[in-house]
Amino acid sequence: MTLTLSGVVLTNGHLEGILSSCSNLKKLTIECSKLPSTLQLTGTVIDVVILECDGGQEIDLHAAYLRTLECSIRNDVTFFFKFAPMLENVMVSRCFGHLKNSYIFGDHARDLPWVKSLTLEFLLGQNCFPIANPTEMKTSRKLTILRLRLATSHAISQIFKLSRLMSDFPLLQSLSFVVVKVAIQMEMRGSGRPPSLQGHNRLKEVIYCGFDGSEVEMEFVVYILKCAIVLEQVFLSPRVISYFSSVLHPKANLSFSEEKRNSIQQKLHGQAFSSKARVVIQ
Repeated sequence: MTLTLSGVVLTNGHLEGILSSCSNLKKLTIECSKLPSTLQLTGTVIDVVILECDGGQEIDLHAAYLRTLECSIRNDVTFFFKFAPMLENVMVSRCFGHLKNSYIFGDHARDLPWVKSLTLEFLLGQNCFPIANPTEMKTSRKLTILRLRLATSHAISQIFKLSRLMSDFPLLQSLSFVVVKVAIQMEMRGSGRPPSLQGHNRLKEVIYCGFDGSEVEMEFVVYILKCAIVLEQVFLSPRVISYFSSVLHPKANLSFSEEKRNSIQQKLHGQAFSSKARVVIQ
């Protein structure tokens, strides 16, 4: 059984009443709606999708069978995972003017033992650098899939400490970035002092969209190639995509010229530790 609520105004306790009367509900979708200050998700629901909503300040999950949570809310919201033991896939989109990573989940996600896939999409303020890894969840070390879409004027290696990015997610198998460069572009030069190498024995795939081949981005890719012991593929593309919206970005169809592609390929040739690793440049 599925339930879709579109263009509605939910008050406190309203959704709980609906869910209690739907004993076999498997998927709940709330779109383009006004949320109460506290939204409680309960019952037998397995998949929850909340898109283009506003008004909610807290989302309280007490859903024993919940496996997937996809959430795109226009205002600041805090998640309380009181009881979601089966939750595996979390997708959150929000434009934070002043991002504090603990703000998204904080200590409220310490009891999510099965979360394996995390997708975050956010706008970074200009004075928020460098920042910690995109989650301070106590269970982040169990992630096998991590996808990040950042709208920023900074390079990815100016945002994350590369060595920590590898060590914080020891089970990670697939890592994807989409970097949307906005506002005034900062001059992106190499870091000068390369980070210490942190070997990783699970990472097999890295996807980097919004890649432009700058020196600092090349350093980031080289670091991945040298650290990922079982790496199979690195995919680099100047294209920009969204994990949440079906609307194409103006740069959704970009590709490198043959000359640029060959230049990047030559610089990365022979850098990989894994003999199986191949670099695909779009």
